[in-house]
Amino acid sequence: MGLKRSEAQITIIAKLIDSTTGEIVAKQSITGKAGNTGVKVGIAVGNVGTDLGGFKKTPIGQAAQDCINQAAVFFAKQMEQFPFEGSVIKVNNSGQVIINRGSEFGMEVGQELVMTTEGETLTDPDSGAILGKEEGQVIGKIKVGKVAEKMSYADVLEGEKNPPAGTVVKAQ
Repeated sequence: MGLKRSEAQITIIAKLIDSTTGEIVAKQSITGKAGNTGVKVGIAVGNVGTDLGGFKKTPIGQAAQDCINQAAVFFAKQMEQFPFEGSVIKVNNSGQVIINRGSEFGMEVGQELVMTTEGETLTDPDSGAILGKEEGQVIGKIKVGKVAEKMSYADVLEGEKNPPAGTVVKAQ
């Protein structure tokens, strides 16, 4: 039986990277801390021993979990700032626009989206680095009528009735 005090601290740098351009769009230093004071109680009989407090996480494990929790909140808040975007797969025989976003992306029946042309990829003339895409031109508006896990069916409200595959769709 004994009294022990332990502390741990871990610092990470969490980065959100645009996978199409390689650009770091957000980063933050995150420090996870843990510390505790406890009583250790153990029983030893011959060569067999137990540690009744052994199921508790170590301070370094608690600090790492704290970092993970803070990073998850950071990433979630950052992702809220990025607009939803998907693409037209095709227009079916009924005239419905099928898009490549479904319930796994939070699509819901009744959601309205705009269709745009794909903007030109902008490249830095000096370094050759991809900087992003130019905003495309709005060509119409659709309303989601049916949602599956990986795709949705939408009706055209205005504009282009037969958008080509690859047409960008995004929240208004």
